[in-house]
Amino acid sequence: MRVIIDTNVLISAIFWSGKPKQLLNLVRREKIIFVTSKYLLAELKEVLTRNDKPFKLSEEDARRVLAAIRGLAEVIEPHSVVTACRDDADNRVLAWNKLSPEISRTYSTAHISNRTGPPT
Repeated sequence: MRVIIDTNVLISAIFWSGKPKQLLNLVRREKIIFVTSKYLLAELKEVLTRNDKPFKLSEEDARRVLAAIRGLAEVIEPHSVVTACRDDADNRVLAWNKLSPEISRTYSTAHISNRTGPPT
């Protein structure tokens, strides 16, 4: 199964325990395939280094985290344009449904909050 993991879920998986960390561990154990894009990786870097965040990493630390995340992911670039949401970042994630039908879901904290096993 190929999944797109939303930036807020990756942040939670990196810094805290719980369902997001369990999801990332499924990726590490190769139970699921994590798919992302250059755009989402750039968004992750921006969030990691923001001054208003409790973790506010240095540029160097953020580069190390991104390298680790990139090493777990299949980086693809959808070419479809979706305008279903007000948030352009969400539209970019939804564009994958047009690119690849087997990527049928995106995962946010709401999607995984009650799951104990791999996403379905």
